[in-house]
Amino acid sequence: MIFTSNDSPQNVKGWAQAMAFSRQILVVDDDELIQTMLAHIINNLGHSVFLVNNGHEGIHALRYRPFDLIITDLEMPKMDGIGLVSAVRTQSIQTPVILMTGSAREDVMRRASKVRIDHILFKPFHLTEVKSVINKLLNPNVEQ
Repeated sequence: MIFTSNDSPQNVKGWAQAMAFSRQILVVDDDELIQTMLAHIINNLGHSVFLVNNGHEGIHALRYRPFDLIITDLEMPKMDGIGLVSAVRTQSIQTPVILMTGSAREDVMRRASKVRIDHILFKPFHLTEVKSVINKLLNPNVEQ
């Protein structure tokens, strides 16, 4: 199932059903194409996805419920991915985080070292890499 920032747990039929049968993944990205691609990958893996456009919307979504995984872009308007992860960690939320970026590796590694990020996907990335990382972070005790 795919939910957007216009949906909330209070007004979405099927939210409880989705929560019961799949893992919940929050995707934070201002690029609609990336959102769509990730939503298809996540749904094909059997999980539910909640799509938001920036870090502020991501924090708002996290107020409603916990997620099993957060996938966020680095560069976004209003609040970037590092700001989001910093705010999440400040609230003692230990949800695994995948950071996506098209920025230079050195700059990203320097910025990301300030917060706990579980995996960085450098664009362009392959769909198989995305699937593999999602599975690894959602099932850390399963041999991949």
